Amino acid sequence: MKNLTINKAKSNSRWFLEMLPINNLGEIRNKNFTCRAGWYYAKSHLSANKAQTFIIHRRSLMAWLWFSIFGYVLGSIPFGKILSSVVYGIDISSRGSGNIGATNVSRELGLGWGVVTLILDMAKGWIPVLAYLSYISTDQDSWALSFVAVAPVLGHQFSIFSGLKGGKGVATSLGVWLPLNPAAVITSLIPFIVCVAVWRYISIGSMALSITVPLLHYLWGEEAAIFTASVFMALLILYKHKSNIARILKGDEPRWKWNTQRKS
Repeated sequence: MKNLTINKAKSNSRWFLEMLPINNLGEIRNKNFTCRAGWYYAKSHLSANKAQTFIIHRRSLMAWLWFSIFGYVLGSIPFGKILSSVVYGIDISSRGSGNIGATNVSRELGLGWGVVTLILDMAKGWIPVLAYLSYISTDQDSWALSFVAVAPVLGHQFSIFSGLKGGKGVATSLGVWLPLNPAAVITSLIPFIVCVAVWRYISIGSMALSITVPLLHYLWGEEAAIFTASVFMALLILYKHKSNIARILKGDEPRWKWNTQRKS
């Protein structure tokens, strides 16, 4: 009975081994495979899988790191400040509210340059996220993606080229969410437009927009990582609006006016 059981086990193992592609295992050149040969194959095959998995995770980790750095550096470029300096030879950070974003550029340089600044600031968020999504086509990690998403906003708000100072990050955050959730971007513009139309404060509209995005992510059941990133961005944007909030409470916050010409 014992020999019968062993022979049956050998027969089963031989059938299983014949199904495995182990014709190139060096000294094993025929089909008289043994359990020992199968064990060595399985061990080497699992080791290869582990190595491949390690390479994939290492590649994902390096991609997350480099794209986050790229996003932060790109986000740090103060386009509003560069445009005002190159076109008119002025420092936008010393004019108006002192902000380098599209709103202050529109007030000081005219609506056209404000729109250009808006597009460039949005591109700072859109480019690194889209590049990361294109590079990591499979095996995406939502938490790694959330870090890449936050990086350009941090760069815009705490620029390495401006002494860790910067803008509010609203336009850059919209650029981040555009490839990830365009519906949230479009929907969040509704409270922005309503607030600006009613109170004519861009700052109130911007804060309403930034709060709406994580709210939509929560209602639409987005992944925890994406929701967390949107909450973090909203908190950063609200923090950067603290001076605007103080001016609104004092009645000193300038209301929005269409300005197509540069101020003298």
